[in-house]
Amino acid sequence: MVVGGASSLLGLLAAIGLQGSGLPVSGSLIFGAGWAATGFFFAAVAAVAAQTATGGRSANGLGFTVIALAYVARAIGDLADAGPGWLSWLSPIGWNQQIRAFAGNRWSVLILPVAGSALLVMAAFTLRRRRDLGSGLLRDHPGPGVGALGSPLALAWRLQRPLLLAWTAGSAVMALMMGSIAHSVAGMLDSPEMAKIVRQLGGEQGLTDAFLAAMLGLVGTMIAAYGISAVTRLAAEESSGHAETVLAGAAARPGWAASHWLLALTGVAWLLLVAGMAIGLGHGLAVGDLSQVIPITVAALTRIPAAWVLVGLVVAVWGIRPQATALVWGAYAAFILVGEFGQLWGVPQWAMDVSPFAHSPVLPGPAAGLTGMLWLTLVAAAFLAVGSAAFRRRDLAT
Repeated sequence: MVVGGASSLLGLLAAIGLQGSGLPVSGSLIFGAGWAATGFFFAAVAAVAAQTATGGRSANGLGFTVIALAYVARAIGDLADAGPGWLSWLSPIGWNQQIRAFAGNRWSVLILPVAGSALLVMAAFTLRRRRDLGSGLLRDHPGPGVGALGSPLALAWRLQRPLLLAWTAGSAVMALMMGSIAHSVAGMLDSPEMAKIVRQLGGEQGLTDAFLAAMLGLVGTMIAAYGISAVTRLAAEESSGHAETVLAGAAARPGWAASHWLLALTGVAWLLLVAGMAIGLGHGLAVGDLSQVIPITVAALTRIPAAWVLVGLVVAVWGIRPQATALVWGAYAAFILVGEFGQLWGVPQWAMDVSPFAHSPVLPGPAAGLTGMLWLTLVAAAFLAVGSAAFRRRDLAT
């Protein structure tokens, strides 16, 4: 009920915002209804996953797998020459697109996510009656009888590994799809206003390069979310009491904390490397020129320092006041709004400069300043130093 209410509120706000910008009322309403219905559907997916898996992490993994499969099915289905293929109609994300807000307003398509949500909710309650309390239909298997973790870094890697592997697979698939359509962006954007928006997001170079730069910016902001999620493991380990157990032994505070944020920094760099190579490969295969892989990969790597700033910010907030760590997600959302879309909305330059994403080089492009990368790296290092020093001087949170 809570998630359904939040989805409904989001859909209502989207409809009000679109209508307030001068768009037709009917199109605005069905657009918001599509968002709300999609939220309902994936909430129902999560309900089934929660009954299937034993722990929250496994349930989240199942839910994100469904999202990834829905995205891939929609992407492949949309490649059909005659329009959306049958795979698009099997994807909940594809259903939202087939509503065709402002271009047909197919209200009947909303039956699919609404009916699907109802069926999944009934399935979740049925599964709940068939499983034992505190367990799931997919039972966890016990680990080895003898531990093999000899350092805080090994423990951190064991905890972080499933999340990084899931993000690696998702980033590679999504980026490959993005790269494969970059060459056709000029044909897709038959509206001068849409072409102008893409140029504003990605720079003043050619439309294809602008689209690639915009997509790399989008991927960079998404992978920054991984960095936040990975390093907030510090707060979770501390609040659950696991950190106290580890630090009661020979592990030192600086080494334990650094093991998590070093893996978060490395994971961000790895994911941007994978995404850059996938976008470059998709674009190179589409245009028949694989030499595009290297420059696009380099362009993706220039987005690393901005994501590192978010990792450092989490460490700083956690080190000073661990209870406030979740507030970084609010800062992350604000950075995206002003850093990536500030030019479209006429946000003052000083406000856009607050966002680390606004200082990443706009690549690929002919004239991109690289000094912002140095300053972002220094800011990230300062945040890490402040957080690490504060953690050494405070008591563990309980």
